[in-house]
Parts: sequence; structure tokens; C-alpha cells
Amino acid sequence: VSQAGLEKFEFYNKLAIKEGAIVHLDGGRLEEDSGHGYFVGPFVYTMKHDTYARVLREEVFGPHVALVPFRDLSDAVRIYNDTDYGFALSVCSNDYRVIRTVRDECDFGVAYVNLPTIGAEVHLPFGGLKKSGTGMPSAAALLDAVTHSVSWTVNYGSEIKMAQGLRADLEARPADLTQQTADASNFRVSSSNLNPNRCSYRTARSTRVASSSKLLE
Repeated sequence: VSQAGLEKFEFYNKLAIKEGAIVHLDGGRLEEDSGHGYFVGPFVYTMKHDTYARVLREEVFGPHVALVPFRDLSDAVRIYNDTDYGFALSVCSNDYRVIRTVRDECDFGVAYVNLPTIGAEVHLPFGGLKKSGTGMPSAAALLDAVTHSVSWTVNYGSEIKMAQGLRADLEARPADLTQQTADASNFRVSSSNLNPNRCSYRTARSTRVASSSKLLE
């Protein structure tokens, strides 16, 4: 970590002791031969839940771990949600009822079952909740936020073949007719003998006319 990260980590370690933590492991600073960067060991402690304890409500971004006792599952959910952050969650259980309760009642952006909270599923949407994350989806889901999908159908054959067994007989070259698409579930041809330059079809909402390359209401 950087020197600023080291100082922040040590500040919260001291703050935890001041706020009543029972320390189980204090790794402190680690001396490295490389001479580059700052290295620390984990700081692990037990603390009873306190809504006003800063070390239980603020982000440290270091190996600073609080073990918080709880009475039952409802109490665990209440403690978990009592924070301004809601990025990653992990639940360890073989009871599907426990897993479903955590999924439905806890505030989180990305969750794991019987796995650590690495929080690095870049192929899945996770903007985080509350003050966690950036509020935007991950790289994969971000494409849907900044683009729109289109449908582009090209007929390279010498005849028109339609969905659901429908057909249209042409009296002119296929090149004279621009193929248009409609919702297959609501599509029906008004005539089997179509004018090569003007064909009509119906949808559930309106009658549309395809003329040349333009679609007119």
C-alpha cells in the first residue's frame, strides 16, 4: 500500500481499540527486503455491534477485520444492513432457507454463497448499493446502457420466405422490393399476390405500408 494507505490502516486499528475492540491478531507493519511500498499484517478483532462505532460503519480498505456476534439470522441481517455501504456480501451455509433470507433481505451489489467476497465479477452487473461502487453496471452490462440494439434483415435469395409457413408470390424481380420485418407473433400478409413496389402488412397495432426503402404509417 501507499504511505497514505498505511497511515489510514493504522488509524482505524487504533480507533477500533478505542471503541472497545477485543484484538485477536495485530500484524502491524511488515518489513520487506524490496524497499518498495508499505506492507502490513491483518488486524482481527471482536466487537459488539454499535450503530455509532466508526470502525463498523466506515471503509478501511485494508486487512482490518471485525467479528461481530449476533443472536439469530434476523439480528445478523439487521447488523449487516446497518451501514452506509452495500457492495459485496458472502454467506456460508448449507441451509437454503438461510441463503434465501440473506439474498432477499440484505442490501448488496454482488453476493457469494460459500465463497469469499472477491467482488471482481466484471462480466456481471454490480454497481453496488448506497455509497458503494460507482452506481454504474460492470463492463459487460454497461454496453446496454450506452448503446441500443437494432434489427437488420437482408434477403440474398431469389424468393421471399416468411416465418410460420407464410409465403408471398412476386410478379417482379426481388430486387425491386425492399424487405421489411414485423413482429412474427402479430404478422399476417394481406394478400398473396403483392405489388412489387408496394406491399402492405398488418400488425396488432396498425396497418403499415412498405414503399421503396421507406416505411410509412
